[in-house]
Amino acid sequence: MTLALSAGESSWRNPVEDLCDELMCHIFECASCINGFEDVCQTYRALNKEIAAAGGPTKGVALTM
Repeated sequence: MTLALSAGESSWRNPVEDLCDELMCHIFECASCINGFEDVCQTYRALNKEIAAAGGPTKGVALTM
């Protein structure tokens, strides 16, 4: 999955945004996450911990499935 910059978005990105993008890509590729079992997915939990440790996301995005 490739994520493009939206109009007006700076080419410099906060590392947390990259972690968030990585998490979003993972969710769509992981059978556990797709089926609603994120709590048992080690990758999902690890990425969430990294995002929280880095101060959390800098902007909100809604994901519905």
